[in-house]
Amino acid sequence: SGTIVTDIDDSVWAGQNVSPKDKVRIEGEIDKDLSSVEVDVKALKLLK
Repeated sequence: SGTIVTDIDDSVWAGQNVSPKDKVRIEGEIDKDLSSVEVDVKALKLLK
């Protein structure tokens, strides 16, 4: 397990309240260069 940087635009975030205990589904594109990997988020959904 680890961490990855995500880029979430305000329009995708859509004012959703998310806490560290919540699970979310993230859909997007992987942006990879020589020194880092980032997910450009296209959709974010709070799971129940």
